[in-house]
Amino acid sequence: MIELMLVLAIVAIMALVGATLIRPRTSDSVRSVMGEVEGVLLNAQHAAGLSAQDLYISTDGSWVAGTLIIDARPLSTTGVSSPPTAAELAPGNATTRFGSPSECFRSRYLQNDTDHRYAGIDTGGAWLATALGSATDLKNTTLMNTAALAGFKTALGAPLCTGSYNKVVLNSISRNFVDGFCVVVVGLKNGTAVANGPVGILVAPAGSANIYKYFKPNGSNTWGRM
Repeated sequence: MIELMLVLAIVAIMALVGATLIRPRTSDSVRSVMGEVEGVLLNAQHAAGLSAQDLYISTDGSWVAGTLIIDARPLSTTGVSSPPTAAELAPGNATTRFGSPSECFRSRYLQNDTDHRYAGIDTGGAWLATALGSATDLKNTTLMNTAALAGFKTALGAPLCTGSYNKVVLNSISRNFVDGFCVVVVGLKNGTAVANGPVGILVAPAGSANIYKYFKPNGSNTWGRM
């Protein structure tokens, strides 16, 4: 009887391990990276309210090169132009923002971080095109082409991370995003997007304080809200 119970326990463990191996690591990593970026944006909204000044979220760099950075730290109250210059808003600037540059979100691809090796932020659009497979781009779906969601469609056409310097602004009073934007995260294998792989998109429409998340599972043509 004891031997039988031991065998059943081993079989159960192997079944769990098998399920983990069958489920693509990329899907979990896409969700993880999305969660990291969402945390950065939510912290920025909180900081904007506390600092009583508009907060600038700036970004630059690419994922696989390990140079992608998103800087959402509040600006210093002294020594900064009004409005701030591109040089003052350069992500990672150690003199124009409160806090250490180490607080910025960065690609950890070159550090062999598991999630950052299996998922990454698209900075040029090519990754998204590959990962979509035969699925319709979210911004071209019937849902996003309604008058009520015009702001969503505009934001979906304005990626925050482009591979070069870019910025968006958060209003300190309303905590609304002045500029609409999106962040696209795709599953990766060997530094390239997985064909018809998982895709996650964070959408922040202009004039809204909300961050919406959409996900296309691995091998699927269907988008869903997260």
